[in-house]
Amino acid sequence: MYEINGLVKIFTNMTKLRVYFVKTFTNELFALFFRVIVRVTKGYNPIKHHIGGIDMKQIFENKIVAALLTVFRVWLGVQWLKAGFGKVSTGFDASGFIQGAIAKSQGENAVVQGWYASFLETVALPNSGLFSFLVAWGELLVGLGLILGALTIPALVAGGFMNLNFLWAGTISVNPTLLLVTVLLLVMAKSAAYFGIDRLLIPTIKKDVEKRRLDPAIGTSAG
Repeated sequence: MYEINGLVKIFTNMTKLRVYFVKTFTNELFALFFRVIVRVTKGYNPIKHHIGGIDMKQIFENKIVAALLTVFRVWLGVQWLKAGFGKVSTGFDASGFIQGAIAKSQGENAVVQGWYASFLETVALPNSGLFSFLVAWGELLVGLGLILGALTIPALVAGGFMNLNFLWAGTISVNPTLLLVTVLLLVMAKSAAYFGIDRLLIPTIKKDVEKRRLDPAIGTSAG
């Protein structure tokens, strides 16, 4: 009897430890992802920095490094493409997943935090059709974008945001791995997109935006 009680106590402690790990790890990944997004949007570029006396430009502008990052980018894209294609082709219904996540927020060893469960219950579940569409097609488009290297940064941000939501919903699976690869690619986004459509697309977009910005000034000066 004492042995059974001891085993039950060990199992309970392990469950509590798992719950604590999931919550802490998810929060830390979110903080890391958010910091990277802020730095990328502010124009942070690790290539311009020296770390420990090492010229990062020589490393990150190396085509071998760019090729290696491309492998990671395409691999990540394939994971999203497979997941999205499976959902789109079979008519994905997110309601069961949402209900399961809400259930994980109950009990002593709840994995899903209360605020996220409230969001799922009041917003996501009543609009499960819309969320099903967004998740399925979002995964598919993120996959295509990463494989082709088209709009790489928006694709990485969207994919990372979905990973975070899956983690908040209590689903570990491959999400931590995918999110860590996403953060890596975001930090070195320029090199990661070197072998891709963005290499031609982004300069074209920048030229078009600059041209549109200058047109009113040109028109005014001519008048």
